[in-house]
This record gives sequence, structure tokens and C-alpha cells, in this order.
Amino acid sequence: MKKAWRLAFCLAAIAACAALPARSAWAATAAEQAEALIRQGVQLRSQDQTARALPIFEKAYGISPTPRPAAQLGLCELELGHYAEAERHLSEALAKPDHPWIAKNKPVLERQLETARANVGELAITVSPAGADVSLNGKLLEQDQLGAALRLNKGPVEVVVRAPGYAPAHETIAIAGGKREVRKFALVPEGSNAVAAAPPAAVPAAPPVAPGPSIGLEPTPSEPASHTDNRRIAAWITAGVAAGALVFGTVEAFNAASKRDAFNDHTSIYGGVAVQDCGTSNLSAACRPLKDAYDQAITLSVVGFVAAGALAATSSVLFVLSSTGHAGTPEESGSTRALTCVPDVRTLGFGCALRF
Repeated sequence: MKKAWRLAFCLAAIAACAALPARSAWAATAAEQAEALIRQGVQLRSQDQTARALPIFEKAYGISPTPRPAAQLGLCELELGHYAEAERHLSEALAKPDHPWIAKNKPVLERQLETARANVGELAITVSPAGADVSLNGKLLEQDQLGAALRLNKGPVEVVVRAPGYAPAHETIAIAGGKREVRKFALVPEGSNAVAAAPPAAVPAAPPVAPGPSIGLEPTPSEPASHTDNRRIAAWITAGVAAGALVFGTVEAFNAASKRDAFNDHTSIYGGVAVQDCGTSNLSAACRPLKDAYDQAITLSVVGFVAAGALAATSSVLFVLSSTGHAGTPEESGSTRALTCVPDVRTLGFGCALRF
């Protein structure tokens, strides 16, 4: 009996020793596969094919969830605007600062993590009754996520809350980077708000007013109809041109914002890491056209807004001059009209109003 136990023990030890090299070989193979996928993904990113690189980095991370695949996946997600996912994977990578590749690229990774965090906000939701289903942008949340601070990309989030026997509730919440929103939804049972509308209360008739003394008003001299019509036509034409200039300035403002984002988001690959390279004093050949395009767009936007303001003021004056009963002087018309413009600190511009 003792010999049988000894034999079984020896066989188990031999099997365990034989399995160790196999496990080590499998780990080495997984790391090599992940590294090959990372090289493929980095090459695609250098060719501006980041969307195609994302599933490759995800596969590498699934094979070997170590700091380097996590960091590469986070950088790819950041470039695609998946800020919440990028924050999670970059934080995971930087949690192992002793890893050789992480230690070498730590400053760059920390800057990219700050960028991701600046574009992520928090949303905490509580609901009544308990167990109600909550979906964000059509994606159903787990019950254990309710009440917790969810890290979400900045921008609008459509929240829908449903429960059997209750009227659904929904709200669009604007998530701001670095800010936290808290919402509580209390669903109302179906049919509880079906209240018959009461008939409108009768309004008592106003008591008759005794007529007062009549006041004679002498008509004031008016300008010839032809002059008034010409000014009114000119006022409408000027107003239309002002609206066109406003539209032009607005379009160029959006165009300038787009050019600015293209300048700020331009990246180059250094050591396998995408780095935003246009924020320097010495602009590269790739960054200079982006900067020139932004300067041109912002100049055209300012010209459009200034022209719109000047034309709008001119149109207002023409409308006043062409109004019925206006004469050449205030004394002849019986009233004084003036176009007054004052600085408006809320809009950083000028506010104009007609005063009578």
C-alpha cells in the first residue's frame, strides 16, 4: 500500500514538472502574438487608419492584458474619441510604472491620460421604484451601476427609465468634461395623471368706463410716399445682406473651430506612440497649412460678424426713417426717435435699441 502511494506521488510530481515548460511556452507564445498585433496596429495608426487599428489592439489586449497592450489600446481609443475607455486603459497601464515600456513612455502616457480625463464627466442616477430599467443612449445599465458615478464621454446622453405599470421617463443630459451630474427619476404609475380638465372659469365683464374728455390730435406732416417707400425697400435689402453676412460669419466660425481641432489633434508617431506635434513654436511642414487655414477662417468670420453688425445698424436707421408719420425734424413729427448702441458685457459686443 505504501509503495502504491509513493508511486502515485512520483507520477503526480513528474506530471507537474512536465506541465511547467508547457505553461511557460504558452505564455511566451501569447506575448509574442500580442506584440505582433501591436506592431500591426501601430503601422495602421501611422497610415491614418486608426479605426482599423482598434480591433487589432483589442485582440492584443485580450490575448495578453499587460501594461503595453493596455496603453496602446488606450491611445487608439483616445484618438477615436472614446475618452472613457481610453481613460480606463491608460490608467491601468500607468498603474504598473515599473514595466520597462511604461517607464520609458510615462510622460507621454500621462499627458494623454490628462487629455482623456478632460473629456470625461460623471453621471449618478437613482430611480424609483427600485429595479426600474435604465438605458443610456439605448444601452441598458446593470442594476449595480445605479447610484454609482458612471464615467461617460462629454456630450449629450439620452436617459430613459422604464418599469412595468409606470409611465416611462426620459431626459437628455449634457455631460461636461470634469463635471458631475446627479439625477433622480421617480416614475409615476400609469393613469395617475389622467385628471379631467376643469372648464375655464368665467371672466367677469369689465365695468363700463365713462367717456372722458376728447382730445383733438392734429395730423403731423409726413414725407412723400415715394421717399418712404424707397427707404423701406433699402431697409429690407440692407437687412437681408446683414443676415447673409451673419450666416457667412457663423459658417466661418464653425470652419475655424474645425481647423483649430485639426491643428490641435494632428499627431505623429514617435517610438510607437502617437504624439500631438502641432503645439510647438516651430511648426512642421504638416502643421503650417493647418495653422494658415485656421487664421484665414477666423479672419473671414470676424469680417462677416462686423459687416453684419454695421449693416444691421444701417437697416434699423432706414426702418426708422421710413416709418409712418416721420418728418424731417423731431418737432414736425411730434416725437423723438434715436438708435442707441451701448457696450454689452454679456456678449462682449454692442447692443443697439431704438428709443422713442
